[in-house]
Amino acid sequence: MNSSILTLLLLASGPAMAVSDAALTYFSQAEKAIEKGDLGTAKEKIAAGLRLEPDHANAMVNMGNVLLLEKDFKGAAGWYDKSIQIDPTNAAAFNGRAVCFMNAGDVQKAVDHWVRATEADPANPTPLVNLGDASKLLGEVASAKRYYLLALDVDRTLERPTVQLAEIAAEEGEADKAIAWATTALTKSPASAPARAALGKGYAAKQDWYKAVDHLYAASKAMPRDVGVLYALGVALMNTRQFGPAVDTFLSALEVEEGAGDPKLHLQLGVFGPDRPDHERRAIAQPDFARQPGRIRMYRQVGIALCRRRPGAQHDACIDRHHAMLVGDQRIDV
Repeated sequence: MNSSILTLLLLASGPAMAVSDAALTYFSQAEKAIEKGDLGTAKEKIAAGLRLEPDHANAMVNMGNVLLLEKDFKGAAGWYDKSIQIDPTNAAAFNGRAVCFMNAGDVQKAVDHWVRATEADPANPTPLVNLGDASKLLGEVASAKRYYLLALDVDRTLERPTVQLAEIAAEEGEADKAIAWATTALTKSPASAPARAALGKGYAAKQDWYKAVDHLYAASKAMPRDVGVLYALGVALMNTRQFGPAVDTFLSALEVEEGAGDPKLHLQLGVFGPDRPDHERRAIAQPDFARQPGRIRMYRQVGIALCRRRPGAQHDACIDRHHAMLVGDQRIDV
């Protein structure tokens, strides 16, 4: 089962209307099958129940959930739409439809549907967490924080909004807040790799690089294809002067990106990795490079830090080169 999708969903439980005992039995069996990850059985049971009760809105939601878990987003959207037509207050249907919109890249429609879900069921934290994720993706950080905090007001035991608040705090340079949120998340879920990664990023924001390496390395073992974790680990390794492992980590991240590469990874490798000129060219060739002042500042800081390892005139020439490329060539105030 796709656990990353499952965390976004709401399982629609219980009858939305009076139903026959036979249909209710099928729907109950389907819910148990979904929880076990037996999606084939779940579809069979839901279909059998819907033949008896064709207008059961909650069963339609759960059919949509099953199809979504199978990554049949178009099929899932159809079932959520049918459910909403029958029951315009069905929070689970709006939530699932929002997930489909997110998969299609229509973030604004996803947000609109998650808002409808929270209006229909304000006591359920799942749409609030999803709204936080969507707001963060849109760059609306203040809104993201507000939704995560609202979700925690509903359920203080939730791990994801706690981790996301730690991530945001680390990105904003609020190291102590990041460490506090991440520590809270680890208290809730001691084996959580995302919480461990957030703690590492918190220590990185505090420039406690050795602790950052320890936590990010542990997280990377459980999340070997998470580019964000690999990048953060590479930076931390670099700042502990472990340049070989740092290069290997950045290259691993680029492999995950399937060759296209994130500009910041190419920038890091352009400073001290193999084939330096090629990585620099590929970084600057990225369409969004000129819109990434934060990444450029990171590159300049990394480049200058590494230039300082060189003696005398080499040191000065190296720094001049990075300033010329980043400020002169790109015309960006860093």
